[in-house]
Amino acid sequence: MAGPEIEGGRGRQPARILIIDDTPANRYVLGAILRQGGYEVVEASNATEGLTLLDPGFDLAICDVDLPDINGLELCRRIKADPRLRSLMVLSISAHFVTREDRATGFESGADGYLIHPIDQRELLAQVRALLRLGRAERDLRTSDERMRVALAAAPLCIYSVDDELRYTWIHGDSVDDPQGVENRNLPPCEALAEVVALKREVLTTGIGVRRTVRLHDVEPLRWFDYAIEPMRDGAGATTGLSVVVSEVSAQHRAQDDLRESQSIYRNMAESNLFGLCVTHNDGRVLDANDEYLRIIGRDRAALERGEVRWDTATADEHRALSQDKVVEIRRTGRTTPFTKDYVRPDGARTPVLVAAASLDGSQRNVAMVLDLSRQHQVEAQLKDTADELRQRNQELEEFASIASHDLQAPLRLIVNFLGLLERRAAGTLDDKALAYIRQAVDGAARMRELIRGLLEYSRFGTCDAEDLPVASGLALDDALTALRAETLESGAQIQRGELPVVRFNRLHLAQVFQNLISNALKYRDGKPTVRISAARDGGQWAFSVSDNGLGIAPTHHESIFAMFTRLHTQAEISGTGIGLALCRKLVTQRGGRIWVESEAGKGATFHFTIAS
Repeated sequence: MAGPEIEGGRGRQPARILIIDDTPANRYVLGAILRQGGYEVVEASNATEGLTLLDPGFDLAICDVDLPDINGLELCRRIKADPRLRSLMVLSISAHFVTREDRATGFESGADGYLIHPIDQRELLAQVRALLRLGRAERDLRTSDERMRVALAAAPLCIYSVDDELRYTWIHGDSVDDPQGVENRNLPPCEALAEVVALKREVLTTGIGVRRTVRLHDVEPLRWFDYAIEPMRDGAGATTGLSVVVSEVSAQHRAQDDLRESQSIYRNMAESNLFGLCVTHNDGRVLDANDEYLRIIGRDRAALERGEVRWDTATADEHRALSQDKVVEIRRTGRTTPFTKDYVRPDGARTPVLVAAASLDGSQRNVAMVLDLSRQHQVEAQLKDTADELRQRNQELEEFASIASHDLQAPLRLIVNFLGLLERRAAGTLDDKALAYIRQAVDGAARMRELIRGLLEYSRFGTCDAEDLPVASGLALDDALTALRAETLESGAQIQRGELPVVRFNRLHLAQVFQNLISNALKYRDGKPTVRISAARDGGQWAFSVSDNGLGIAPTHHESIFAMFTRLHTQAEISGTGIGLALCRKLVTQRGGRIWVESEAGKGATFHFTIAS
């Protein structure tokens, strides 16, 4: 094995040497000596060939000074100027340039060694070994310098030294000529803190190094600096100064603060017991849990600590396959989509839960959030029971209203008929006052009949039991106008209609909405009425409008007119029941729409209602 004296720059492999000499005999002799010494030798017959062969893998070049193509001194300069060959050592050899001046010129050209022919074998090998050791030393020094440069460049803040009076003598690789003139140096912002000065004086006094973290308070956000202070001693062991390394550790401290805060938040979440929280294993074990989770599955902490709590056996039989599917999902994606299942307690009681879980660092362990749905299911059941009861009562009320209204009409017709008969037979025997009483009774009965008819309509149209189907709203409008033909002709109204869409609604109910709104426009008129019906798309719904040029409605009544039996005029002024707009609102709002009016007194009115498209 090659010894250290023949090792090159490639570890324990023999050094590679290139001989550049135009004399074959010289190359032969030199090559034989070096090969016998254990070196790897390559030969070149001129400088040009030598430059071609040279690469960073060579450790030494032996060059004849008197070469035919390029002077050996110039060749040496070119080698030293090549950054790839900066670790290559050069040994110049000459039989003609033998004076002290020649040798000095050779060294000035960059040669690391110089020998004169005839060559002594022992001297040659000694010179080669010395140059190889020098080359290794230079490479090691260069590597050390590079590492130091990288370390200094990567240092978070500063490395410096001070003397025994705390004056700076060296800062981040540079000597300080003026110990006081360091204001513009890259020094830590906490150098002037009393705590830092005290630390330095402590080390100077005790001779014992310290490491301390210092916080800079007067900045936002806060900053932290790690000080490592070691004493520097002279030959007698006396402390002559300090070596100080300062690193900013603000990011680490902030990360630790964030971690502590995060841990506190999660700890509070777990201890709040607002929901169950547990750490589980894919094999079915529960590794840790909060009190709420243990309550949900009916186990105590002692059972958990004994390793007896398992999520798989606590799961209801019909939900175990689902739970195993979720284990596969969490292995594949790292988390589960929320799902519901039932836990079965040791006493047989069942607890419905909502579960969501995520893997912990891709391991077999998972963290799961478990929400008890028992109360929600109870509330849902109560709401369903209440809704069913309200639906039943509403149906009974509607049936009662229908039956009552229907049954009231028979005696009411009898009253009207007998009053009419009384008026005709007593026309010649009763005075005007008595006849007026009879007419008032007849009018009251007619008013009662209209109210009963309105109640019947409200009862009949006031439910959504009828199926809603796509319907051309123009056809529903035709139905309404047909029903209002007599009123339209009597009032001389002009009906204007735009393009109307297809909507999902019950045709009979939509016709009733149109009929009530148009009837009001014809009834509450000021001169010859003009009624305009139109529709426009409004996002995901259609907005219908029914406008007129009638009496108008004061803004203070815009909401109250939709209440049951509300009227703004007396029966003597304009007849009506006060039911029509209430029925319109009910038919529209039951389907998720809304109805409102825009109007001012004396300026007509526009009723709007919306229907989902």
